[in-house]
Amino acid sequence: MAVFKCKMCGGNLEVFDAKVVECEYCGSTQTVAGADDEKKANLFNRANRLRRDNEFDSAAAIYENIVAEYPEEAEGYWGLVLCAYGIEYVDDAATGKKIPTCHRTLTSSVMDNDNYRQAYENADTLARTVYREEAKAIDKLQKKIIEIVEGEEPYDVFICYKETDDLTKNRTEDSLIAQEIYTELIKEGYKVFFSRITLRNKAGTEYEPYIYAALKSAKVMLAIGTKFEYYDAPWVKNEWGRYLVMMQEDSSKHLIPCFKNLDAYDIPKEFKNLQALDMGELTFFKTLTDNISRLILKETVVIVETQNVASATASTTPLLERMFMFLEDGEWANANEYAEKVLDLDPKCVEAYLGKLMADLKVKKREDLSKSKISFEENPNYKKLIRFANATLKAEVEGFLKEIKERIEQEILTKIDAKKAATYSEAIKLIEKATIEDYRKAANLLNSILEYRDAKALREKCDVLIEKANDAFSKKQSTYCIKSMQTYIATGNYHTVGLKADGTVVATGYNDDGQCNVSSWKNIVAVSAGFYHTVGLKADGTVVAVGKNDDGQCNVSSWKDIVAILAGDRHTVGLKADGTVVAVSDNGCGECNVSSWKDIVAISAGFYHTVGLKGDGTVVAVGSDTYDKCYVSSWKDIVAISAGDSHTVGLKADGTVVAVGKNDDGQCNVSSWKDIVAISAGDYHTVGLKTDGTVVAVGYNKYGECNVSSWKDIVAISAGSCYTVGLKSDGTVVAVGDNDDGQCNVSSWKDIMIPIEAESDEELQERRCVIMKEMAIKKEEKDRELKAKKEQERKQMEQYRALGVCQHCGGEFKGLFTKKCVVCGKSKDY
Repeated sequence: MAVFKCKMCGGNLEVFDAKVVECEYCGSTQTVAGADDEKKANLFNRANRLRRDNEFDSAAAIYENIVAEYPEEAEGYWGLVLCAYGIEYVDDAATGKKIPTCHRTLTSSVMDNDNYRQAYENADTLARTVYREEAKAIDKLQKKIIEIVEGEEPYDVFICYKETDDLTKNRTEDSLIAQEIYTELIKEGYKVFFSRITLRNKAGTEYEPYIYAALKSAKVMLAIGTKFEYYDAPWVKNEWGRYLVMMQEDSSKHLIPCFKNLDAYDIPKEFKNLQALDMGELTFFKTLTDNISRLILKETVVIVETQNVASATASTTPLLERMFMFLEDGEWANANEYAEKVLDLDPKCVEAYLGKLMADLKVKKREDLSKSKISFEENPNYKKLIRFANATLKAEVEGFLKEIKERIEQEILTKIDAKKAATYSEAIKLIEKATIEDYRKAANLLNSILEYRDAKALREKCDVLIEKANDAFSKKQSTYCIKSMQTYIATGNYHTVGLKADGTVVATGYNDDGQCNVSSWKNIVAVSAGFYHTVGLKADGTVVAVGKNDDGQCNVSSWKDIVAILAGDRHTVGLKADGTVVAVSDNGCGECNVSSWKDIVAISAGFYHTVGLKGDGTVVAVGSDTYDKCYVSSWKDIVAISAGDSHTVGLKADGTVVAVGKNDDGQCNVSSWKDIVAISAGDYHTVGLKTDGTVVAVGYNKYGECNVSSWKDIVAISAGSCYTVGLKSDGTVVAVGDNDDGQCNVSSWKDIMIPIEAESDEELQERRCVIMKEMAIKKEEKDRELKAKKEQERKQMEQYRALGVCQHCGGEFKGLFTKKCVVCGKSKDY
């Protein structure tokens, strides 16, 4: 049966033959495609994932492919409607239910949309009701947006840019440049849309009306970019893409790409016919403002010079008196207004510019200009004052400015000294914490104040401490990674696999795809279970696999020199002895893009994503990034990793645990864990093994998969779809959780291989070989004993028959017609 994901939250849906279902995770009632085709399901899941990530154009392309191949599939047309109006489903603060919010505005009603009509015509009665109700909600949103738009003042310029870097979460260089441009254009008198400032008092779900109004009215868009991925970011592309469409309908609109450190290949192809500006050029601002003034016809005020200078002076004097009176009373707006009245009569009036400067700085008396907290050197009113002032006034005001600069410089120096002292103190505290991460932080802080006190010597001490800590970490990580290679129990979606000490394998659970057909395997040293397939690592470094292979996940027969294996839901990953990684599947989400990885010491595979642990304690990840489950680049000091369905977990060297990804069921609530030595991530829950052999778990617990608090003497753990398995030190296995397919029927298992303490791969291989040989010898001895016993029994039976007594026990026979043994009651049978 095809597996569909909720188009609102991404959870698995139980579809069967229904076209309208309710998601058990977010409670949303929604329409779904027919569950008759796994390819169709995969296309819908991929398109819905992109739409949930607000990549509407990419999602629309897949929906177009769906309706082309399945022209009667209503859900494909509905997906195009959601993309056209930029619909994202968010949590309603009042009810907690998913409601639509709109990121794209169209003047036409959704009820008149051709794709909506197609969806409605191809749907059954129940689905039509759902489509119509959702269309009504979207239409109401659109009308509300249009109402807001009509009340907005028009903009001259729209600045399109990327605000925050997705990986570092820091403000981008594009944002800093955009703010500089914004400031300059505001000074020039333009009304500019700059989201960082324009939208700062708006909630995220309320952005669209104001963005649409600005796009609609602005005559010029500036598309800022220092990286191709910034230009290509969903929201940035959404803005300039919509503006290009508007340009086709309105010839008065113009888009100016503004780039830096990019070549022609890094600028979107849609800009190829547009005149772009290089922000690295010294004349960039001048060229930009010239272009904007040429494109936007601004009103010009013609000042008619008066012929009667004496009359003009007489008429300005009362106005100037009123201006200075307003300044004394702190009525800045009125003072500015009267200064403007003076300038209408005398554009070169120095007193008017002085008054405007005082109003800008909120200064009541002329001499108080020297007390200003900020420098006014760049103030346009100051510049005009200096331009028209006599020598005396010019010297006086410049003297004020000099005082301000000297005071600000002294304040800066004082702050710098205080900041250095604070930085030094913080570095000392970090060193005292005595962790490698804190040593690194302290070293970075000390680098900025090397001339302060003994900061340089402390920095050198940090280097020594970091080196020692690195050595200790490397040793600890090596131990953990060797343990992580020892996958002797493995859980899949609905089946469980165990590696016995003699190198054979046992399995229980769902077996419709042959994933449990492992009884013939020999010389196996590690096992892993995926969604519907099982993988085994042989002692010679080759790999075997059984089960479902529709995505090529079992195509591992050519692999060599493998030291560890991990089976994801629909792909398989192998770690080679040289620290590189191989992977197989259809690679629909890039989960197999691992060929460039190096220095990898451990691997894990989840639902369409793959995670790798590097020797320096950092982590890399590829594949589907739904719920940010691949956001692991900031992790440090990691010694073990585990990838689940929609989350990823990392074990740190200090025994604490970190996690990223979906947390709807609390599966990432691991920050309080301590003394952890092993981790395992299931579909919606996380399990941790503690140093004392007990187990902790968080997350989804509908089937009791987290009921592990009573477990003791555990040496290894594995979290499956909705169940958990633990390996005990005596080689037996325990399990809790969903057992509908018998995946928890492990109580009879014995002699399962337990993790071996080893300090290197070579030692692990040697000790594992020794154990397997010992098991083989024990088996041979047992077989010989059994054979000898049977031979002894055979000879005893021959002796009994020769004596004419019962061959089973040696008793005498009695009976006239039927001879029976008086001891065991068996009839004579020879």
